[in-house]
Amino acid sequence: MKAEKEEAKKQLEVWLESRLRYNDVPRLREAKEWAAQQKLFLSLKDVREVMRLQDAYMMNMPQQLMPR
Repeated sequence: MKAEKEEAKKQLEVWLESRLRYNDVPRLREAKEWAAQQKLFLSLKDVREVMRLQDAYMMNMPQQLMPR
């Protein structure tokens, strides 16, 4: 089961990279819909995790305050 999930995440990552190559940045919902169409059975949390690894989404991540 875990191997299937990792393979599904890899497929999503390849799809994201192909979209980003042409400066077409998909939204979270679009990525989730694509995963559902491909029957990858990834949760929204899994899709978000894969998207956060892409540099294009770096500025969308919440910043954490460092304690003083």
